[in-house]
Order: sequence, then C-alpha cells, then structure tokens
Amino acid sequence: MRIEDMECFRVLAETLSYTNAANRLYLTQSSLTRTIQQMEEELGFQLFDRSRRSVSLTSAGQSFYESCEAVLAEYYGSVDKARHARDGSSGVIRFAAHSFFVNSVVYEIIEGFQHQYPEITLQISSSGSEEMIHHLKEGSIDCAVCTARPADRSIERITLKKYRECLVVSPRHPLAEKEEISFEELKEERFAVISRAVASRGYDGVKERARAADFDPYVEELADSVPHLMACVATGRYVSLLSDNYQHLSSGRLKFIPLADETTVELAFLWNKNSANPCVKIYADYVKANFKRKIGDSI
Repeated sequence: MRIEDMECFRVLAETLSYTNAANRLYLTQSSLTRTIQQMEEELGFQLFDRSRRSVSLTSAGQSFYESCEAVLAEYYGSVDKARHARDGSSGVIRFAAHSFFVNSVVYEIIEGFQHQYPEITLQISSSGSEEMIHHLKEGSIDCAVCTARPADRSIERITLKKYRECLVVSPRHPLAEKEEISFEELKEERFAVISRAVASRGYDGVKERARAADFDPYVEELADSVPHLMACVATGRYVSLLSDNYQHLSSGRLKFIPLADETTVELAFLWNKNSANPCVKIYADYVKANFKRKIGDSI
C-alpha cells in the first residue's frame, strides 16, 4: 500500500463524497473508486458502506482512519525533517571554542545563531588553535572560533574582532607605570608562558619577538591555562604576553601594557568550505552578516 493510497482514503474519509474527494485529489472518480477497492482487497475488510445516496465509514474504516492520521503525520513530518536537513535549516553543527579565548563575541555568536535557527543543534567542544585547524581539515569539527591563521585555502577565516597584544605585569613590577612598552625594554625580564604541550603560540611568540629585538629571552613554561598564567605573573617574578581580551579576568589586579608596535590578535570564525554539512554554510553566512562589521573594533 502506497502513501498516496492512504492519502486518498484519508480525504474520502473526511469528505464522505467521491466527487469532492476526487476534486481535492485531482483524480477522476473512477480512479479514486479503483484505489479504494484495491485497498479493501489488500486489507481484507471493507472501509466504506456505499449506497446510491451516501458514503460512510465502517467501524473497521473508522479505526483505520485514526491510524492513518498518525502514519501520515509521521511520514510527512519525516519528509519535512529530511528536507530541512538537506537545506541546512535543521541538523547538527560541531562547534569548537578556543580553550583560552572565550569571550562575549563567542557567546553572542552562539546565542544569536541558536535564537535564529533553533532547529540546528550546536555541539560545543573546546581545544587549542592548532588542534582546531587539524580537526577542521580532517572533518571531525565543522567550525571553530580561535586566533589561528590556517594555511589551507579550503578553510575560510572570518575576522570577528581585533585585540591589542600587551605585556602583563604585577602592579608592583617596575614596569607597571608604563603606558606603552617596546619589546627591547624586556631584555632582562623573565617570561612565563603556557606550556607548549597545551599551546605553543605563547612560547614561540616570545622567542620570535625577542629574536627580532636582538636578544635571547628567559622563558619558563609554567602554566596550563590563562588563569594559571595570570597567577604566576601576580607573584611579581614574571612577565607575560596576552591580548587585552583577557584583561577582565585579572579583576584589575594585573597591569596590561600595550606593546609599542601595536601588534593585534584577531579572533576569527573558521569553517571548512568543502564541508558536506549544509548547516555550516548557513552558520558562516550568519557570521558574515552579523559580525564582519566588527572588524577593526577593539575591546
């Protein structure tokens, strides 16, 4: 029995008129009659009592009608769900947020998108920038928000916001009164960074800047998170580099001094343009429409 046959039966059961039902179904009355007869033969019981003047449901027909309603509703619902999944208006997006870089922009992207597309589920995970790039390439995540710059052209990078890179010191540190500082002035400082096993960017960034300033820095890998790093800096024994995005985490107890070369860190939305998930393209378009205007803004 086809879904089309059940639909014919449902319409006839509701109208109790072959003429009206045939008109609604865009069929001839003879074709509708033949469909109902074939259904009754297949089922082994009569669905309608027919006379010259009226059509009515048998008790078996009434019971079958109630079941048909549920079957057809589930069928059409499944078709709609599949169509929405094909078009991307429903489905699942695997979204990765940076382990150390979650702020109001990230929350806004998540909350705003979910409000506009409630049928799309965001599965949130967390990792470092390098892991995110790897996972995007291999397809284990669909999109990410981080500071990395992937070399792979299949990964599109949409800049969300720019932050100033700063030297972070204890307020008791001799450099704390500076309003701006050059890297050359840090030759004698001891740097604390997050462990390279967790995030290599901090260590490599300090080394690269020091080489450009013609000195070899003293760097200790002390921390496994940004709060841990800030606690190390609070001892007054170390300095570190962080963007001003993290300033609110210090509760005003650490001094963030902008670097003189005005280096910025960009927070960006990354997605793989080759993704077979149609929801991801919808998310990327949403980000472009709502967040690209923020480029160049500071915190």
